[in-house]
This record gives sequence, structure tokens and C-alpha cells, in this order.
Amino acid sequence: MASRIKQEVGPFLTHNSISGTVKGFEGLYNFYNIGATSSAEPMGAIKNGLQYAKDGKGASQQTKDKYLIPWDNKEKAITGGAIFIGSSYINVGQNTIYLQKFDVNDDRSDNLFWHQYMTNVLAPYSESKSIYNGYKNSGLINTPMTFIIPIYNNMPQIPTRKSKYKSIRF
Repeated sequence: MASRIKQEVGPFLTHNSISGTVKGFEGLYNFYNIGATSSAEPMGAIKNGLQYAKDGKGASQQTKDKYLIPWDNKEKAITGGAIFIGSSYINVGQNTIYLQKFDVNDDRSDNLFWHQYMTNVLAPYSESKSIYNGYKNSGLINTPMTFIIPIYNNMPQIPTRKSKYKSIRF
């Protein structure tokens, strides 16, 4: 969850979505940018996310209670957002960063490709790099882990070279 927060609001925790000072949304926080859909309005995505933090954007009272909405303090925002991610993604089979970005799991009745967490295509790379560094810096890099890697049909036998792209290294 820490790497997701870092991905969403940056490493210095100074993003407007967690400042509690956005006009009209004072005292509200959204560490995961849930509901922060794009908008042409200045700061539109941030305001959309803070609207979710305020009232769940029309969610039922049961849903608001489940996610601890309104997110009117940092603890509720972090905990409620984590519950949202767990309920909406991890517990429905999108239990990796990759699967949250690229919804290629057909376990939800032919709903392929529609349920992505964010639009940032590089997020799985940067977030996994953050997780890797966290494990490394904590001395846990040699801890046994299980990796869930999608296997696709009809892929070429030889991987495509990244000759014109900068190599990605951890």
C-alpha cells in the first residue's frame, strides 16, 4: 500500500489530494486518488478524487461505511482506501500491480480489459520498482515470494529486442 501511495501522490507526500487544503474540499484526503478521473477543469482530477473522499460519489451508505467515507482524516483515508483496493481489485482476482493496470483476468464473467486501477501505463514498472527497493532496503530481498505472471497464447518464441528503447533496470 505504501508503494501505491508513493505512486499516486509522490514520495514527498505534498500532493494536493492529501493536503487537506483544496478549496471546497478542506479537511479531505485521498492517498490513492480513488475516483480521481480526468477533467478539463483546473485541478479536475484532484477535485474528482476529493469528491469521492467526501461522499463516495453517490455510493450507498453501506459502501461509505465499508470504506470509512468521508475521508476527513489521514488515517481514515489510508485505511478506507486500502479497504477499497482490497475489495474492488485484490479480492476479485486483480491481485498484482500488473493485473490492476492490465485487466486480463477473465474470472469476472467476460469483463476483460475494463476494470483498470489507473491510466498510467508505466505504473506497474515504477510501482514494482518501489516495492523491490523497499524489500531490498529492508533486507527482505531473499525472502521466498510467489510471482503471478500471466501467460499468453500465440506469443513469439523469441522476445522482441528493445533496441530502440532504453533498458529498464531495477
